[in-house]
Amino acid sequence: MSIGDWLAALGLEEYTGLFERERIDLEAARHLTDANLKDLGLPMGHRAKLLAAIAALDEALVVPPRVGAVRSAGGRAQTDAEQGERRQLTLLFCDMVGFTAHFSRAPFL
Repeated sequence: MSIGDWLAALGLEEYTGLFERERIDLEAARHLTDANLKDLGLPMGHRAKLLAAIAALDEALVVPPRVGAVRSAGGRAQTDAEQGERRQLTLLFCDMVGFTAHFSRAPFL
């Protein structure tokens, strides 16, 4: 994908010429900061869109480290698809207006 295609996908194709003149390709774009974009003369809203898209580029390039191959019963290494997908899980417990205390006093049985 070229820088022009990427900018067009973001609806910011008007900056294609500017990015090409400044020799900014997708690799260089990953290192741009808000100050860099401001120096290029981009307005705040477009800078915000670009910074979010740059963060998405970085996330797409991050590959989770492989801990080790898991062996199946037959002794062969399982593929990532066979092992399943792992995701981070975050839990939050919140006591809303004393509900936990009220619940512990209520006769339910």
